Amino acid sequence: MTQNDEAMDPDRNVISADHHDSPVWGFWGTLLWGLGIGGAFVLVQVAVVSFYMGVVDSRPEASFEQAATDGDMLAWATIGSAFICTFLTFIAVAFKKGSNPRDYLGLYAVDTGQVIRWTLLFIALLIGFELVTSLLDLPATPEVMREIYLSADSKLLLFVATVVAAAFFEELFFRGFLMEGFSRTALGPAGAVVLSAAFWSLVHVQYDAYGIATIFIIGIFFGLAKLRSGSTHFAMALHALNNAIAFAFLMALAGE
Repeated sequence: MTQNDEAMDPDRNVISADHHDSPVWGFWGTLLWGLGIGGAFVLVQVAVVSFYMGVVDSRPEASFEQAATDGDMLAWATIGSAFICTFLTFIAVAFKKGSNPRDYLGLYAVDTGQVIRWTLLFIALLIGFELVTSLLDLPATPEVMREIYLSADSKLLLFVATVVAAAFFEELFFRGFLMEGFSRTALGPAGAVVLSAAFWSLVHVQYDAYGIATIFIIGIFFGLAKLRSGSTHFAMALHALNNAIAFAFLMALAGE
């Protein structure tokens, strides 16, 4: 197969082919940059919460626990942290000599055939989760998400935060930056998929054990889709689809 044939093959593994020409941080470099960006993410969120509690919602009885389910506050915190940490992710890539942001982060389009196949598989996975949830007699949506949705004065702002900002940054960081760096180590691509999914699931501390487990499995799926297509854009689209479906469920439960 020639180089041109490989470029036209929609099923090739882009990460293990073209993208290896771009230098990336090794295991410890990826981990340390990841911890730094993760720390910045937390600091931005705390800063937004503090500002919101002190200026926007200055009720003396307000607490961080109450703020954690305030939809408007969480929307601004998500958008702010996503914006700043996206910038920091590109900074981390720029500091790696010889790296190409497009190659490093997998900022490529994806073949239409793969979009259809992986999207159908993802919908089947979500249906499977719903069946398991029903069999276990668990709520269709976590109670914390219902509280966040109902407390939001601007549903549009919450939609932008969860479906656009969160999906964009989280996939850029977890499936773009972290997964690409870890895949070049002894972990290999498979280990990178699992480790990035584990890190991603652990940041969703607002959910119970079942919720975190489902997020881990979804993270594995996103990682495999990125690995197979070579496109972080596609992982972003799948993530946005997942969050949009969850948002639609919340709207339906609220009778809107």
